[in-house]
This record gives sequence, structure tokens and C-alpha cells, in this order.
Amino acid sequence: MAQQEVELRPAAQAYDLLAWTYYLKENTTKALGIIEQHVIDKTLEPVAMYHLAEILKANGNITFIQDIKSALLESSFELGLVMTEKIEQL
Repeated sequence: MAQQEVELRPAAQAYDLLAWTYYLKENTTKALGIIEQHVIDKTLEPVAMYHLAEILKANGNITFIQDIKSALLESSFELGLVMTEKIEQL
């Protein structure tokens, strides 16, 4: 379904969903490639940024996670308590 969404609406959020699907299927390398090409610097949407941080972390790229984490914590009201707890664990 995520692939169909990308084909119908090739926006950063659609690519984020595709990358997150690969991440959940433990194909973190494919997920990283998608976010590097289609998500990074193309959206500041908090859920996409959280997915970005988790995918970067899974690939051992922790350089930018603290910056992303700070921005996400500023959006904690929008994301809710459960997501805020996950963000604090990044």
C-alpha cells in the first residue's frame, strides 16, 4: 500500500511511509536509502522526523539524532505522551 501511495502521491510523507514499512520489515538499509533521497530536508512533519531518527539510529548514524530529538520534543504536544516517551529513548 505504501508503494501505491508513492506512485499516486510522490510526496515526502508518502516516501516516509514507504521507508517506515521497510524499517518495520527490518530492511533498514532500503529504508535509509529512501529517507536520504526523498525525506531528509523535504519535510519537518513530526511523525516523519521520528521515523527518520529511528531509521538513522538503526543504521548506526547517530550524528543528527540529538538535533532531531530536540525538535521532536518541541512537538511533544502534537505527538502525544506515548510518542514523547519513544522520542526520549532515542
